[in-house]
Amino acid sequence: MIKEDIKVVLGIDTLEKAFELKIDYANNTALLNNKPYKMDTHAFYSDLVPIVSFWEHDMVDKNTIDGISYYVHIFKDGKKYFYDGKNKFPFNFNMFIELLKEYKLW
Repeated sequence: MIKEDIKVVLGIDTLEKAFELKIDYANNTALLNNKPYKMDTHAFYSDLVPIVSFWEHDMVDKNTIDGISYYVHIFKDGKKYFYDGKNKFPFNFNMFIELLKEYKLW
């Protein structure tokens, strides 16, 4: 079993859908909207980190009222990495959406 204590919380909120995913890397468990969700958390984390590592920590378009809100919070080695956005997207946001689709989250 992996001993690293890594937690990931991410979510999306749109007019059509909303969800929150919580991952416990060390125990290879995931909760989708607070219900157990079967997935390989190690593979997901390995795919997620290269995508979000280039993101700014706060991306908000204050001129748009409705749209997409998203967040990815990673807790690793006692450090917190927060990536939050609303209606403003990093250059590789489409890769994030494709990752969510691959794991049947989108």
